[in-house]
Amino acid sequence: MWTTVQQYKSLDNDTTSVSSTTTRSRSPVKIVHQQGTDGGLRLKVLDNIDDINEEHPLWNIRSLLQQLNESKHGVNVLPASFKDTILKDIRCQRDFRRGCVEYFAPPGYHDTIGRAPSIDDVVRIKKKTHKCQELQEHEAGWNCMVHFPLLELAREFSAHANDLYVANITTARIEPDLLLAPERSNEKSRSKLVDFAISLEPSQVTSTAFRNLDVIPYSSPTPKSFNQTPMNTVANRPIALSIETRSQSGSGDEARVQLAVWSSAHFKRLELLLEESAQAPKEQHILPVLPLLSFEGSSCRFLAATKDRSGDKDDILWDCMTLGETDSIRSTYQVINALQLLMRWIQMDYRPWFEKNAAPLSPDERGRLHASDDISGSVSEVQ
Repeated sequence: MWTTVQQYKSLDNDTTSVSSTTTRSRSPVKIVHQQGTDGGLRLKVLDNIDDINEEHPLWNIRSLLQQLNESKHGVNVLPASFKDTILKDIRCQRDFRRGCVEYFAPPGYHDTIGRAPSIDDVVRIKKKTHKCQELQEHEAGWNCMVHFPLLELAREFSAHANDLYVANITTARIEPDLLLAPERSNEKSRSKLVDFAISLEPSQVTSTAFRNLDVIPYSSPTPKSFNQTPMNTVANRPIALSIETRSQSGSGDEARVQLAVWSSAHFKRLELLLEESAQAPKEQHILPVLPLLSFEGSSCRFLAATKDRSGDKDDILWDCMTLGETDSIRSTYQVINALQLLMRWIQMDYRPWFEKNAAPLSPDERGRLHASDDISGSVSEVQ
Protein backbone atom coordinates (compact mmCIF):
# COMPACT_ATOMS: atom_id res chain seq x y z
CA MET A 1 0.00 0.00 0.00
CA TRP A 2 1.41 3.35 -0.96
CA THR A 3 1.88 5.95 1.74
CA THR A 4 -0.38 8.95 1.33
CA VAL A 5 0.23 12.53 2.26
CA GLN A 6 -2.36 12.54 5.05
CA GLN A 7 0.30 12.02 7.74
CA TYR A 8 2.27 15.00 6.42
CA LYS A 9 -0.23 17.84 6.35
CA SER A 10 1.85 20.63 7.79
CA LEU A 11 4.15 22.59 5.53
CA ASP A 12 7.18 24.67 6.48
CA ASN A 13 7.65 26.28 9.83
CA ASP A 14 10.52 28.28 8.38
CA THR A 15 8.68 30.36 5.79
CA THR A 16 10.42 33.72 5.40
CA SER A 17 8.14 36.71 5.24
CA VAL A 18 8.48 39.42 2.66
CA SER A 19 9.17 42.04 5.27
CA SER A 20 10.24 42.02 8.89
CA THR A 21 6.73 43.03 9.95
CA THR A 22 5.03 40.17 8.11
CA THR A 23 4.31 36.86 9.79
CA ARG A 24 2.87 33.63 8.46
CA SER A 25 -0.52 35.11 7.76
CA ARG A 26 -3.08 33.96 5.27
CA SER A 27 -3.60 37.59 4.37
CA PRO A 28 -1.88 38.63 1.16
CA VAL A 29 1.21 40.84 1.33
CA LYS A 30 1.84 43.02 -1.71
CA ILE A 31 5.37 42.61 -3.03
CA VAL A 32 5.08 43.97 -6.56
CA HIS A 33 2.72 46.83 -7.28
CA GLN A 34 1.75 47.22 -10.92
CA GLN A 35 -0.93 49.85 -11.37
CA GLY A 36 -3.12 50.24 -14.37
CA THR A 37 -4.09 46.77 -15.53
CA ASP A 38 -4.15 43.69 -13.34
CA GLY A 39 -3.80 45.33 -9.92
CA GLY A 40 -0.97 43.96 -7.80
CA LEU A 41 0.87 40.70 -7.57
CA ARG A 42 0.72 39.49 -3.99
CA LEU A 43 2.56 36.96 -1.91
CA LYS A 44 0.59 34.40 0.06
CA VAL A 45 1.91 31.60 2.20
CA LEU A 46 0.39 28.14 1.74
CA ASP A 47 -0.12 26.82 5.26
CA ASN A 48 -1.86 23.54 4.64
CA ILE A 49 -2.56 21.52 1.51
CA ASP A 50 -5.85 20.40 3.04
CA ASP A 51 -7.04 24.02 2.73
CA ILE A 52 -7.05 23.63 -1.05
CA ASN A 53 -10.58 23.02 -2.33
CA GLU A 54 -12.12 23.31 -5.79
CA GLU A 55 -12.39 27.09 -5.43
CA HIS A 56 -8.75 27.52 -4.45
CA PRO A 57 -6.38 28.92 -7.12
CA LEU A 58 -4.00 25.97 -6.55
CA TRP A 59 -6.67 23.28 -6.93
CA ASN A 60 -5.32 22.11 -10.29
CA ILE A 61 -1.89 21.27 -8.83
CA ARG A 62 -3.12 19.88 -5.51
CA SER A 63 -1.94 16.35 -6.25
CA LEU A 64 1.46 17.66 -7.33
CA LEU A 65 1.71 19.60 -4.06
CA GLN A 66 0.84 16.44 -2.14
CA GLN A 67 3.59 14.52 -3.92
CA LEU A 68 6.13 17.29 -3.27
CA ASN A 69 5.10 17.38 0.37
CA GLU A 70 5.62 13.64 0.67
CA SER A 71 9.06 14.00 -0.88
CA LYS A 72 10.13 16.77 1.51
CA HIS A 73 9.10 14.54 4.39
CA GLY A 74 11.14 11.63 3.04
CA VAL A 75 8.31 9.52 1.63
CA ASN A 76 8.60 7.58 -1.66
CA VAL A 77 11.86 9.34 -2.54
CA LEU A 78 13.81 6.43 -4.04
CA PRO A 79 12.83 3.18 -5.75
CA ALA A 80 12.76 0.15 -3.46
CA SER A 81 15.33 -1.48 -5.73
CA PHE A 82 17.85 1.16 -4.62
CA LYS A 83 17.47 0.40 -0.90
CA ASP A 84 20.30 -2.12 -0.58
CA THR A 85 22.66 0.15 -2.48
CA ILE A 86 21.95 3.01 -0.05
CA LEU A 87 22.08 1.02 3.17
CA LYS A 88 25.30 -0.80 2.29
CA ASP A 89 27.25 2.34 1.35
CA ILE A 90 29.23 3.68 4.29
CA ARG A 91 28.81 7.25 3.05
CA CYS A 92 25.06 6.99 3.57
CA GLN A 93 25.02 5.49 7.03
CA ARG A 94 24.90 8.78 8.95
CA ASP A 95 22.03 10.17 6.86
CA PHE A 96 20.01 6.97 6.98
CA ARG A 97 20.42 5.98 10.61
CA ARG A 98 16.96 7.34 11.39
CA GLY A 99 13.86 5.67 10.03
CA CYS A 100 13.80 5.20 6.29
CA VAL A 101 11.10 2.57 5.71
CA GLU A 102 8.85 5.04 3.88
CA TYR A 103 11.79 6.60 2.03
CA PHE A 104 11.78 3.77 -0.52
CA ALA A 105 8.76 3.60 -2.81
CA PRO A 106 6.90 0.44 -3.87
CA PRO A 107 7.78 -1.20 -7.21
CA GLY A 108 6.41 0.76 -10.14
CA TYR A 109 5.96 4.05 -8.28
CA HIS A 110 8.92 5.71 -10.02
CA ASP A 111 8.27 4.35 -13.51
CA THR A 112 6.88 7.68 -14.75
CA ILE A 113 9.12 9.80 -12.49
CA GLY A 114 12.67 8.64 -13.08
CA ARG A 115 15.66 6.68 -11.88
CA ALA A 116 17.90 7.48 -8.95
CA PRO A 117 21.30 8.99 -9.76
CA SER A 118 24.29 7.17 -8.37
CA ILE A 119 25.53 7.87 -4.85
CA ASP A 120 28.75 9.20 -6.41
CA ASP A 121 26.72 11.78 -8.35
CA VAL A 122 24.89 12.93 -5.23
CA VAL A 123 28.03 13.01 -3.09
CA ARG A 124 29.60 15.26 -5.73
CA ILE A 125 26.70 17.72 -5.36
CA LYS A 126 26.97 17.58 -1.57
CA LYS A 127 30.72 18.24 -1.61
CA LYS A 128 30.33 21.17 -4.01
CA THR A 129 27.65 22.56 -1.68
CA HIS A 130 30.03 22.39 1.28
CA LYS A 131 32.78 24.02 -0.79
CA CYS A 132 30.46 26.90 -1.75
CA GLN A 133 29.50 27.35 1.88
CA GLU A 134 33.13 27.26 3.01
CA LEU A 135 34.25 29.80 0.39
CA GLN A 136 31.09 31.93 0.76
CA GLU A 137 30.69 31.67 -2.99
CA HIS A 138 28.71 34.28 -4.86
CA GLU A 139 25.63 33.45 -6.91
CA ALA A 140 27.52 32.63 -10.12
CA GLY A 141 29.71 30.19 -8.20
CA TRP A 142 26.69 28.41 -6.73
CA ASN A 143 25.09 28.24 -10.18
CA CYS A 144 28.16 26.66 -11.80
CA MET A 145 29.05 24.29 -8.98
CA VAL A 146 25.67 23.24 -7.57
CA HIS A 147 22.46 24.55 -9.11
CA PHE A 148 22.95 23.78 -12.82
CA PRO A 149 24.64 20.39 -12.21
CA LEU A 150 21.75 19.46 -9.89
CA LEU A 151 19.10 20.42 -12.44
CA GLU A 152 20.87 18.55 -15.23
CA LEU A 153 21.36 15.49 -13.02
CA ALA A 154 17.64 15.38 -12.23
CA ARG A 155 16.77 15.77 -15.93
CA GLU A 156 19.29 13.15 -17.06
CA PHE A 157 17.71 10.51 -14.79
CA SER A 158 14.14 11.70 -15.32
CA ALA A 159 11.73 9.46 -17.18
CA HIS A 160 11.20 12.46 -19.47
CA ALA A 161 14.85 13.35 -20.09
CA ASN A 162 14.49 13.57 -23.87
CA ASP A 163 11.39 15.76 -23.72
CA LEU A 164 12.75 18.58 -21.55
CA TYR A 165 15.56 21.09 -21.70
CA VAL A 166 17.35 22.82 -18.81
CA ALA A 167 18.22 26.29 -20.05
CA ASN A 168 20.63 28.80 -18.56
CA ILE A 169 18.77 32.09 -19.06
CA THR A 170 20.73 34.40 -16.79
CA THR A 171 21.17 36.84 -19.69
CA ALA A 172 17.52 36.78 -20.79
CA ARG A 173 15.55 40.00 -20.80
CA ILE A 174 11.79 40.44 -20.59
CA GLU A 175 10.31 42.03 -23.68
CA PRO A 176 9.31 45.60 -22.65
CA ASP A 177 5.76 45.28 -24.04
CA LEU A 178 5.16 42.36 -21.67
CA LEU A 179 5.88 44.51 -18.63
CA LEU A 180 3.05 46.50 -17.18
CA ALA A 181 3.24 50.24 -17.84
CA PRO A 182 4.92 51.41 -14.60
CA GLU A 183 7.64 48.81 -15.02
CA ARG A 184 8.61 49.55 -18.64
CA SER A 185 10.64 52.64 -17.84
CA ASN A 186 12.07 51.11 -14.69
CA GLU A 187 15.44 49.61 -15.58
CA LYS A 188 15.58 47.71 -12.29
CA SER A 189 12.26 45.98 -13.02
CA ARG A 190 13.28 45.26 -16.62
CA SER A 191 16.37 43.51 -15.33
CA LYS A 192 14.42 41.29 -12.94
CA LEU A 193 15.70 38.03 -14.31
CA VAL A 194 15.57 34.39 -13.45
CA ASP A 195 18.57 32.12 -13.84
CA PHE A 196 17.31 28.84 -15.26
CA ALA A 197 14.24 27.40 -16.92
CA ILE A 198 12.96 23.95 -17.72
CA SER A 199 11.34 24.13 -21.12
CA LEU A 200 9.67 21.79 -23.58
CA GLU A 201 11.84 20.27 -26.27
CA PRO A 202 10.26 20.75 -29.72
CA SER A 203 7.58 18.27 -30.73
CA GLN A 204 5.78 17.97 -34.05
CA VAL A 205 3.06 20.19 -32.60
CA THR A 206 5.28 22.96 -31.23
CA SER A 207 7.51 22.89 -34.31
CA THR A 208 4.50 23.40 -36.57
CA ALA A 209 3.11 26.08 -34.27
CA PHE A 210 6.44 27.91 -34.15
CA ARG A 211 6.45 28.25 -37.92
CA ASN A 212 2.97 29.81 -37.69
CA LEU A 213 3.84 32.11 -34.81
CA ASP A 214 3.33 35.81 -35.42
CA VAL A 215 6.46 37.93 -35.51
CA ILE A 216 7.00 39.66 -32.16
CA PRO A 217 5.77 43.22 -32.62
CA TYR A 218 8.66 44.88 -30.87
CA SER A 219 12.35 45.47 -31.50
CA SER A 220 14.09 42.21 -30.96
CA PRO A 221 16.97 40.20 -32.41
CA THR A 222 14.68 37.16 -32.41
CA PRO A 223 11.55 37.66 -34.53
CA LYS A 224 9.62 34.80 -32.92
CA SER A 225 9.39 33.36 -29.43
CA PHE A 226 6.92 31.30 -27.42
CA ASN A 227 8.16 33.01 -24.28
CA GLN A 228 8.26 36.37 -22.52
CA THR A 229 11.89 36.68 -23.59
CA PRO A 230 13.27 36.56 -27.14
CA MET A 231 16.34 34.65 -25.96
CA ASN A 232 17.28 32.39 -28.87
CA THR A 233 18.00 29.19 -26.91
CA VAL A 234 14.41 28.99 -25.64
CA ALA A 235 12.57 30.86 -28.42
CA ASN A 236 11.06 27.62 -29.79
CA ARG A 237 11.04 25.84 -26.40
CA PRO A 238 8.08 26.94 -24.25
CA ILE A 239 9.19 27.66 -20.69
CA ALA A 240 7.28 25.59 -18.13
CA LEU A 241 9.27 26.06 -14.91
CA SER A 242 11.29 29.16 -14.00
CA ILE A 243 14.10 29.09 -11.44
CA GLU A 244 15.68 31.96 -9.53
CA THR A 245 18.91 31.37 -7.62
CA ARG A 246 20.82 33.15 -4.87
CA SER A 247 23.94 32.53 -2.87
CA GLN A 248 23.64 31.38 0.73
CA SER A 249 23.61 35.03 1.84
CA GLY A 250 21.32 36.22 -0.97
CA SER A 251 18.02 37.99 -0.39
CA GLY A 252 14.97 35.74 -0.52
CA ASP A 253 12.76 38.85 -0.72
CA GLU A 254 14.54 40.02 -3.89
CA ALA A 255 14.25 36.54 -5.40
CA ARG A 256 10.47 36.57 -4.90
CA VAL A 257 10.18 40.02 -6.48
CA GLN A 258 12.11 38.77 -9.51
CA LEU A 259 9.88 35.69 -9.80
CA ALA A 260 6.81 37.93 -9.50
CA VAL A 261 7.84 40.27 -12.32
CA TRP A 262 8.92 37.34 -14.50
CA SER A 263 5.67 35.42 -13.89
CA SER A 264 3.52 38.46 -14.65
CA ALA A 265 5.22 38.75 -18.05
CA HIS A 266 4.86 34.99 -18.56
CA PHE A 267 1.10 35.19 -18.00
CA LYS A 268 0.83 38.07 -20.45
CA ARG A 269 2.74 36.13 -23.14
CA LEU A 270 0.53 33.08 -22.63
CA GLU A 271 -2.56 35.27 -23.00
CA LEU A 272 -1.25 36.52 -26.33
CA LEU A 273 -0.61 32.94 -27.45
CA LEU A 274 -4.15 31.94 -26.49
CA GLU A 275 -5.48 34.83 -28.57
CA GLU A 276 -3.32 33.82 -31.52
CA SER A 277 -4.30 30.17 -31.20
CA ALA A 278 -7.99 31.20 -31.04
CA GLN A 279 -9.18 27.93 -29.53
CA ALA A 280 -11.64 29.77 -27.28
CA PRO A 281 -13.04 33.28 -26.85
CA LYS A 282 -10.88 35.55 -24.70
CA GLU A 283 -13.36 35.51 -21.82
CA GLN A 284 -12.98 31.72 -21.65
CA HIS A 285 -9.20 31.71 -21.49
CA ILE A 286 -7.89 29.79 -18.49
CA LEU A 287 -4.20 30.07 -17.73
CA PRO A 288 -2.31 27.29 -15.93
CA VAL A 289 -0.59 27.58 -12.59
CA LEU A 290 3.05 28.48 -13.19
CA PRO A 291 5.47 26.44 -11.03
CA LEU A 292 8.56 28.25 -9.75
CA LEU A 293 11.70 27.39 -7.80
CA SER A 294 13.92 29.57 -5.65
CA PHE A 295 17.38 28.36 -4.62
CA GLU A 296 19.09 30.18 -1.76
CA GLY A 297 22.45 28.48 -1.58
CA SER A 298 21.75 24.87 -0.62
CA SER A 299 18.04 25.36 0.03
CA CYS A 300 15.36 24.81 -2.62
CA ARG A 301 11.86 26.27 -2.26
CA PHE A 302 8.75 25.67 -4.36
CA LEU A 303 6.50 28.58 -5.28
CA ALA A 304 3.66 28.97 -7.75
CA ALA A 305 2.03 31.87 -9.58
CA THR A 306 -1.71 31.97 -10.24
CA LYS A 307 -3.72 34.24 -12.52
CA ASP A 308 -7.04 35.55 -11.26
CA ARG A 309 -9.79 34.26 -13.53
CA SER A 310 -12.40 36.88 -12.65
CA GLY A 311 -10.22 39.86 -13.52
CA ASP A 312 -11.16 41.76 -10.35
CA LYS A 313 -8.63 40.26 -7.96
CA ASP A 314 -4.85 40.25 -7.66
CA ASP A 315 -2.64 37.63 -9.21
CA ILE A 316 -0.83 35.70 -6.51
CA LEU A 317 2.66 34.36 -5.91
CA TRP A 318 2.28 31.41 -3.54
CA ASP A 319 5.16 30.52 -1.22
CA CYS A 320 4.51 26.82 -0.79
CA MET A 321 7.30 24.81 0.83
CA THR A 322 10.99 24.00 1.14
CA LEU A 323 11.75 20.91 -0.95
CA GLY A 324 15.11 20.13 0.67
CA GLU A 325 18.77 21.02 0.93
CA THR A 326 21.81 19.86 -1.03
CA ASP A 327 24.12 19.60 1.99
CA SER A 328 23.42 15.92 2.74
CA ILE A 329 22.95 12.77 0.68
CA ARG A 330 19.47 12.10 2.01
CA SER A 331 18.14 15.61 1.43
CA THR A 332 19.81 15.95 -1.99
CA TYR A 333 17.94 12.85 -3.15
CA GLN A 334 14.74 14.48 -1.89
CA VAL A 335 15.42 17.60 -3.98
CA ILE A 336 16.17 15.46 -7.04
CA ASN A 337 12.97 13.49 -6.56
CA ALA A 338 11.01 16.74 -6.26
CA LEU A 339 12.59 18.02 -9.47
CA GLN A 340 11.66 14.80 -11.26
CA LEU A 341 8.08 15.06 -9.97
CA LEU A 342 7.95 18.55 -11.44
CA MET A 343 9.41 17.28 -14.72
CA ARG A 344 6.72 14.61 -14.91
CA TRP A 345 4.04 17.27 -14.35
CA ILE A 346 5.58 19.46 -17.05
CA GLN A 347 5.61 16.66 -19.62
CA MET A 348 2.34 14.95 -18.74
CA ASP A 349 0.20 17.97 -17.85
CA TYR A 350 1.70 21.28 -18.93
CA ARG A 351 2.76 20.11 -22.40
CA PRO A 352 -0.72 18.78 -23.29
CA TRP A 353 -2.28 22.06 -22.11
CA PHE A 354 0.18 24.15 -24.12
CA GLU A 355 -0.11 22.09 -27.29
CA LYS A 356 -3.90 21.99 -27.13
CA ASN A 357 -4.54 25.63 -26.17
CA ALA A 358 -1.54 27.87 -26.82
CA ALA A 359 0.00 26.44 -30.00
CA PRO A 360 -1.10 28.45 -33.09
CA LEU A 361 -2.25 25.84 -35.60
CA SER A 362 -4.54 26.01 -38.59
CA PRO A 363 -7.72 23.87 -38.40
CA ASP A 364 -6.21 21.47 -40.96
CA GLU A 365 -2.98 21.17 -39.00
CA ARG A 366 -4.83 20.66 -35.74
CA GLY A 367 -7.06 18.00 -37.26
CA ARG A 368 -4.11 16.18 -38.81
CA LEU A 369 -2.09 16.25 -35.59
CA HIS A 370 -5.09 15.16 -33.52
CA ALA A 371 -5.65 12.28 -35.90
CA SER A 372 -2.07 11.14 -35.47
CA ASP A 373 -2.30 11.54 -31.64
CA ASP A 374 0.46 14.14 -31.65
CA ILE A 375 -1.80 16.45 -29.63
CA SER A 376 -2.79 15.02 -26.29
CA GLY A 377 -6.34 15.52 -25.16
CA SER A 378 -5.50 15.25 -21.45
CA VAL A 379 -5.24 18.49 -19.56
CA SER A 380 -6.37 17.09 -16.20
CA GLU A 381 -3.84 18.83 -13.98
CA VAL A 382 -3.49 22.10 -15.83
CA GLN A 383 -6.98 23.18 -16.72
